[in-house]
Amino acid sequence: MTGMNLIPDETTNALLKPAAASLGEAAGTVLTSGFNLILNPLRKFNIRKEQEITDYATRIRDHIETIPEENRDGSKVNFVLKAVDDSKFRLNEQEMREAFARLIAKGLDNRVNSTFYPEYANILSNMSVEEASLIREINSNYASQVPCITLIARQPSGSTRDVLATAYLFDNKEDGSGKLDVPINLLEHSGIIKIKENSWLTDDHYKKKYEAYESRWRIIGEAPQKLGFADNETLDFRKSFVAFSDFGKSFIKFIV
Repeated sequence: MTGMNLIPDETTNALLKPAAASLGEAAGTVLTSGFNLILNPLRKFNIRKEQEITDYATRIRDHIETIPEENRDGSKVNFVLKAVDDSKFRLNEQEMREAFARLIAKGLDNRVNSTFYPEYANILSNMSVEEASLIREINSNYASQVPCITLIARQPSGSTRDVLATAYLFDNKEDGSGKLDVPINLLEHSGIIKIKENSWLTDDHYKKKYEAYESRWRIIGEAPQKLGFADNETLDFRKSFVAFSDFGKSFIKFIV
C-alpha cells in the first residue's frame, strides 16, 4: 500500500507497552489516554491514513461509551492490545475497522469478556471483508441459520450431479450466483460455521423458502431441457443449511 511501512512485531510491542499500564490502571477511564497511546504508533510510522485512524478511534470510543462505567474492565488488557496490534493492517477497510472496534470494546466489558480469547483477533485479522460481511448476514437471518438448496440432475441409478450453484436463501435476498461458496468454505475452515449437507431446516419459516425455490423450477416445464439434462435425468433438489458452530456463536458476540 502507498505510504505504508512494515514494522517488526517487537518494535510495535515495545511501543504499545506504556498503553498496557494505562489501560490496566484505569479501565474505567480508558478513553482519556489509553487509546491515544495505542494509536500513536500507527500515526508515527505512517501505517495508516490519519482519517482511518481517527475513524477507528471514534468507533472504539463510541462502543466503549455504551459500556456502563461499573462494567469497564482492564483485566483483559493484554488481549485488547493484541487485538489493536492485529488490526493495524486492516484499517483501510471500514467493515474491518467496525469489527475490530467492537472486538476491542467488548474485551473491556466485564459482562462478556470472560470468553474473550486472543485467537479472536488473529482470526479477524486474516478474514476478508466478504467473510466479515457474510458473518453479519448469517447472524441477522432468522435464528442465525441460512437454508440452502442445490438444483441437481438425478439418474435412474440414483447418482446425481449439480446443475446450478447452491442457492443461499437469506431472509432479505437469495444468492445463487456461486460467489458465496468460497467465503462460506473459508468460514467453515476457520471453525466459525457449519455446513450441514443433506440436512434441512424444518421450521415453517425455512420450509416456505425451500418450497418456493423448488416450485419456481418445477413449474417451468422445459427447465430440464434448458438446463442441459440428459434424457434419463430428472429434476431434483438437495437441501442443506448453514449455521454457526459453538465457537462461531462465541466469536460473533464480539464482532457483531
